[in-house]
Amino acid sequence: AGLGLALLYAFVAHGAFFADELRFVHLLVVASCVVAFAVRPPEWADLRAPTSVAVALVSAALVGTAALADDVRGSLTGLRVVVVLGLAALVVRRLGEDVRRAVLSWLVAGGTIVALAGWAGVAFRRVPFAQPAQGLWRAASTITYANALACLLAVLVLVLLSGALRWPRWHTAAASFVLLTGLGATLSRSGLLALVAGLAVVAWTVGPRRLGLDLAAPIAGAALALAGLLPSIAGTRASPAVAAAALAAGALCAVAPVPRLALIAVLVAVPVVMVAAPQQVRRLAYARLAPGSDTRSPEWRVALRAARERPLTGVGPTAPLPGPRSTGPNGTVATWIHSEPLGVLARQGIAGGAANMSAFVVLVVAGMRTRRRMPPGMWAAGAAGGMAVAVHSLFDITWHVPVLPLLGAVVLSVALYPPQSQIEDGRRQS
Repeated sequence: AGLGLALLYAFVAHGAFFADELRFVHLLVVASCVVAFAVRPPEWADLRAPTSVAVALVSAALVGTAALADDVRGSLTGLRVVVVLGLAALVVRRLGEDVRRAVLSWLVAGGTIVALAGWAGVAFRRVPFAQPAQGLWRAASTITYANALACLLAVLVLVLLSGALRWPRWHTAAASFVLLTGLGATLSRSGLLALVAGLAVVAWTVGPRRLGLDLAAPIAGAALALAGLLPSIAGTRASPAVAAAALAAGALCAVAPVPRLALIAVLVAVPVVMVAAPQQVRRLAYARLAPGSDTRSPEWRVALRAARERPLTGVGPTAPLPGPRSTGPNGTVATWIHSEPLGVLARQGIAGGAANMSAFVVLVVAGMRTRRRMPPGMWAAGAAGGMAVAVHSLFDITWHVPVLPLLGAVVLSVALYPPQSQIEDGRRQS
């Protein structure tokens, strides 16, 4: 329960981005770990667990490269975050299958509320639930950062579509519709890529036909809802009435017993919107799809330049980098590199990059080994959610919004560690 509460609190508290919020989330995770260890005491197997090995690799690289850069103190916040992720994974390792499903259900339910808050922020143009950028209004919800919200919602959509929760069809369709609508309202390209990567994992696990049947109506409904949200996204003023009508119509399409009717409704409605609002469509396409709309390339060049200066160990965790700056969560000046692997390469060098890649390989190998011992839906939820967070981190500051790595660690651990019932069944069969 403490682990679920920590994540739900982070959902509504800026993703635990600020120091006080982060400390409270960490306190909840540690408390849940103490309770879990009281029920099932620590054992040597915890040290050999894949997440523990990954945490050890990342922590050693973080502290080691910081020491060489004479900035060990600057690495302490990152070290604390990594250790808490390892503790959260050990809590999941001790949870039974029913409890895991309950925690995932809480997270999905909380995610639908967050998604609706983001939709309302855009529909009514209310800051901070929506943020203006490039002439468009993008959903940011309680996370207050559109791209981070997109990653969070993508992970929760994948949990739903994996079949891990065993909800009734219309419950799954309705929740998927809300999450997809919220995700679309963020206008996040990295969020969309993360979702597609995760869907590939789900399709590989549960089958493309089943995934297509579960996904068709919610996508159609979300497309209809987003078409009605377009005036508020790119128009001269908010149009909440149009957005609300489209949301209601989209919800009906999402839960329609005949998916073909939903597809027909979308095929009729979306072209009508495009014809009725060509200016808004062009503005949206130019801001999000035009070749010059990407602002990440200069940051990536800065990271590569810093990596060339100190290729082995990087410039250190808090060393200034030439480039765009903003205020970090602890009030210090930080430079954001919207690609976590490039950020690691710049600040920790080849040594840190190799350690992080080794940790990733450990988790992937462990996940592949547990696939046959897990319920297919549960494994698909964890593997797809972990894949989504990994892909999103290629293009954004995913690891710097604490709710995202924590959510990724919890969901991925569901796939890495078979519930106790599966372990006992495997022993009996052997």
